[in-house]
Amino acid sequence: FLIDGTPYVYASPPDNIFLSDSTAAGGNNLSVFATRQNSGTTSYSTFRFQSNGTTGVFPLQHCMINLNGTNGGPGVGEQILTPNPTVNVTAFGPPVTGFVEGNFSVQMNFGGTPKNVVCTFRVRRG
Repeated sequence: FLIDGTPYVYASPPDNIFLSDSTAAGGNNLSVFATRQNSGTTSYSTFRFQSNGTTGVFPLQHCMINLNGTNGGPGVGEQILTPNPTVNVTAFGPPVTGFVEGNFSVQMNFGGTPKNVVCTFRVRRG
């Protein structure tokens, strides 16, 4: 994530990043979860968007960013302020070996303060 110009990066390893893809079972949602593995932090984030298993632009349904345990982190953001937010999925690889890649840009509320959030992601399909 890039929050008001400051990067907050999850990378595996050492962080845990995984994808829950209901499109493989006939559903229409894809969720990404990330947790920081550094001791003493409580950094974790998740976002979910509609998906049909292909590339394209899809509605962003939920985004939660908790950076309370990160030095200089903005705290917790869960309310998306941008109307009709979308995710741009640029790659949707095969299960197990492929990756889902994309990005989104929204404004979110962090403790009453609006902040610009840019997310670029690349997550292996399980």
